[in-house]
Amino acid sequence: MRRESIYDPAECGQSENTIQSNFLSKDKEIGGNGYTMTKETLKNYRVYAMEIRQIKAEIHRLRSKIFSIKSEPDSDLQKTGDQPGAMSEELYRNTAIQLEELIQKYYIILNQLCAEQLRIETAIASLPSEERQIFRWRYLHGMSWIQISVKAGYSKAQIYRVHANILKKLQNFE
Repeated sequence: MRRESIYDPAECGQSENTIQSNFLSKDKEIGGNGYTMTKETLKNYRVYAMEIRQIKAEIHRLRSKIFSIKSEPDSDLQKTGDQPGAMSEELYRNTAIQLEELIQKYYIILNQLCAEQLRIETAIASLPSEERQIFRWRYLHGMSWIQISVKAGYSKAQIYRVHANILKKLQNFE
C-alpha cells in the first residue's frame, strides 16, 4: 500500500535512504533544535517544499547560463579585447566555475531541505492511521481546523485534543 505524501524523493534528486543517511550523519542545520518534532517544525514542511521548488528552478537557470557561456564564447572572443562585451576565454571559464560552485551550494541546501521533509514524513508515518491523516491534512496540505473537523467527522474541540495528544507523542521522535 502506497502512503499518501507530498514529499517526493525524486524531486530532491536522491533516494530516501541517501537523503536520510546524509542528514543523520551530521548535525542538522535546518530547524536547529535537535531532533525534537514540534508544531513549528511541522509547519515548516510546506515552506521547505516551496524552497525546494525555488532552488531547483535556480539550479536550472544557472545550468542554462553555464550552457550559454560554454556554447557562445567564440562570438564574443572574436571581438577585440577593448570592445564592450568582449570576454576572454579565461573569464568564461572562471564564470562557469563560479556558477558550478554556486550550484553545488544549492545542492547542499536542497539535500538538507529534503532531509528535513523526510524526517517530518517519517514522524507522521509512525502515527496510527487516523492521527496520520489529521496531521497530513493540517501540516502537509495546509487545511484549516474547521476543514479537518468536517473531513474527520469530529468537532473542532475534539480535533484540537487529538492534535495536542499527537504532538506529545512526537516530541521525542527520532
